[in-house]
Amino acid sequence: YHASSKDTSPLSQRVPKNKKDLVASVAKGDVMRMSDVYASHSVFDYSSWEVRRDSAFAPYPWVSGAEPYHISRKDKVPPFDPLFAGMTNDKTSSLQDMGEVGFLFAVHPFLFAVNFDSDGIGESWIPLSQQSYWRDDFVNFMHS
Repeated sequence: YHASSKDTSPLSQRVPKNKKDLVASVAKGDVMRMSDVYASHSVFDYSSWEVRRDSAFAPYPWVSGAEPYHISRKDKVPPFDPLFAGMTNDKTSSLQDMGEVGFLFAVHPFLFAVNFDSDGIGESWIPLSQQSYWRDDFVNFMHS
């Protein structure tokens, strides 16, 4: 989900406290579904999740152009391979590797994340992400 940058109240006041508050915030337009902001998040079925009360195994559909985000306990998953950092499909590649060694991914009915705009690195990463680096080929070879 994505919270509007127009609201200048403290972040702690803008984050929905639970799923019910989140759905209400979406209905009011204070929070948007990430699929409404970025096409790369359109694989996730937000409207189904918003009414779901049970957990369901969700084999991630490895759709080209999708950008998966996951919430997991760090002590239960392998560390993110730094060789993937900054590459196109870095999260997808990492999750694919985890799936290939037997990790199963489930959609939790009550956990969610909210993205807020930040000054961060902004659009500066786009030209770099579109360049071809020998490292991409090397890492993809090593993980194939």
